[in-house]
Amino acid sequence: MIDERVPLRQRTEKSRMPNFTDRAIDTFLEWAPLGQRIAEILPDKKKNQGVKDLFQRLDNIRRVHDETQRKIDESPEASPKHLDAMRRQLLPADDYAQSEERLRASRERLERVQAARALLQAHKDDPQEAVRVITEYAAEHPNDAEALSFLAIAHRNTGNLPEAIRLKRQAIVLCGSDDHAGSDRHFLAVLLQENGEHEAALGELQSLIRDTPESTLFGAMLPLHYFLLGKILWALGETANARIAWKEAESWDDSGHVRPQIEAFLRGAAGD
Repeated sequence: MIDERVPLRQRTEKSRMPNFTDRAIDTFLEWAPLGQRIAEILPDKKKNQGVKDLFQRLDNIRRVHDETQRKIDESPEASPKHLDAMRRQLLPADDYAQSEERLRASRERLERVQAARALLQAHKDDPQEAVRVITEYAAEHPNDAEALSFLAIAHRNTGNLPEAIRLKRQAIVLCGSDDHAGSDRHFLAVLLQENGEHEAALGELQSLIRDTPESTLFGAMLPLHYFLLGKILWALGETANARIAWKEAESWDDSGHVRPQIEAFLRGAAGD
């Protein structure tokens, strides 16, 4: 029963999104010992040349990284320019173009998030007015997952959980396979739980935990997914499974932030 209710993940790498140079250096460092071993046991000149090429690339990455860091330290205000120059040096032309496109999309998403958040914040004392203005904003930005997500929050603040759930599901569809869909799905589970739909919330989290790649930024949310899973299982009376989920949450949590949340929840539950 436990393995069905609490999906268990085997941890194979640190759950974080490294920056580009960290990822590149980590990749080559991972292969460097193997390269050394190949060089020792195989006299084939071609294979040895491949090992030498690998170390040259590693040294180049380190050199460019260190030089970029020095420039950033000297002129922090020019960090974007220095980082862009570093990417141009280290990435092949096609990869650089794809990287530029991802950065452009990220900047545009951030602008949309900031605009919608500003509307919600401006009307935080009047939830109904927040719904009205963000509805207008969403109408002006059709097919915008961010607008729908903040409209869902606005409806949640009025107590209209069914509409918040509908909008959040619509936002998730618009996100598709985007990494951000993971955080949207987590919030959907929160809304379902608040609406008393515990089994639906449980199913959403179980699927999310199985689907979340640990090697992305949103892999760092696995501790939060497991923490929420435990809360839902506790609400369903499955306290043993809840504790299994929380044990998983702690095993994935490098920050130490989850344990205090678990303890606070248990204190609250004991006081009920």
